[in-house]
Amino acid sequence: MKIIFEDIPDSGLQLDVSEEAARIGPLLHGIDAALEGPVTAHLEAMRTDEGVYLTGHVSARLRLICSRCVSEYKLLVEPDFSLYYVVGIETDAEQELHASDLEVTMTPVPELDTDDILVSQIAVELPMKPLCTDKCKGLCVKCGVDRNKEECDCVIEEPVDARFAALKGFKPK
Repeated sequence: MKIIFEDIPDSGLQLDVSEEAARIGPLLHGIDAALEGPVTAHLEAMRTDEGVYLTGHVSARLRLICSRCVSEYKLLVEPDFSLYYVVGIETDAEQELHASDLEVTMTPVPELDTDDILVSQIAVELPMKPLCTDKCKGLCVKCGVDRNKEECDCVIEEPVDARFAALKGFKPK
């Protein structure tokens, strides 16, 4: 869905958006997550002299792979956001930025694509290192068993730095 700047009334615009995973999912290319059901959002747009102030709340359920035990788990992301869009072209030329400039998003045309907004808000909420739980024990490095589900008898020796190998057998008196 497109939000066209000129079509926003002076009193503002409120939208409830629901997009199916089949439509939004392909836009998440390059992200190791799959949508589990629709993405919903409540958006409020207010036109200003220079652009559009957009606030909203997004809700999406995702399937992720734990980076320790490689099991699949579900994560609910529900970010709130506030964005300010101004029509203009970003240039490659160096220029000094003020703190207020960092809060502005440039858009080349006076319209916003809600799909792009939903995807960017979901992407920002994804963990850098997905974990099924904070206490996930991961896989055994020797036998590969999931240590969250079963124990193994593997003995894992910590590697000794070659520079300190001579001190390995040293015992103080």
